[in-house]
Amino acid sequence: MSEIATSNRLQTVLNATYNGIVEVDKNGLINHVNQAALKILDKSAKELIGQPVQRVIPNSKLPEVLRTGRTQIGQFIVIGDHTFVSSRTPIIQDGEAVGAVAVFQDITELQHMNQELEETRDLKELLETVLDIAYNWIVVVDENARITMINKAYCDFLGVKKKMF
Repeated sequence: MSEIATSNRLQTVLNATYNGIVEVDKNGLINHVNQAALKILDKSAKELIGQPVQRVIPNSKLPEVLRTGRTQIGQFIVIGDHTFVSSRTPIIQDGEAVGAVAVFQDITELQHMNQELEETRDLKELLETVLDIAYNWIVVVDENARITMINKAYCDFLGVKKKMF
């Protein structure tokens, strides 16, 4: 396979990935971006290639990776109104960092789901607190008649510990 065919094939593979990929040279200038990164950055390749990565992604840590030669795994980065987890790796050739690559995955939706889960947990805790201060005996069951919640007053009456439920 010729070098051009290999390069085209590699670009096709990079474009097929869901995660954004940005590669810079040793001066921090953008050399390659895949389609996902173009979409994330809302720019064309023509607008990005040759630009300093710091101009395009001000909070990018690729210059730091170039300077230190150290890989950074699982770092958070905010681009626009989206949060990404990013891994950045130096490209080492003959013992020298000649570039760096960043791969970033959008976790915005995951963060929203996590926030909703936390809010649901908080509401459940609040409901349990309200149930526990009630003097009446209260029990909540699911569609299979299994106890899902029971208040302290009812547990005391039954002589059981709440942890059983």
